[in-house]
Amino acid sequence: MAADVSVTGIDTPREARLVIAADPEETVDFPTLPGRICDALRDFHIPRDHRRPDR
Repeated sequence: MAADVSVTGIDTPREARLVIAADPEETVDFPTLPGRICDALRDFHIPRDHRRPDR
């Protein structure tokens, strides 16, 4: 699994973008990965925006 993280600006409000790439064949319980990521962010009170980048 690989992740790319970027943060906008220095003043609040800031936005952090987390892009995760995973190979389904190499990732344990791949179908639950998005939910596990959202749960981890929620546990740290990090709001999420589920928009996907334009492709």
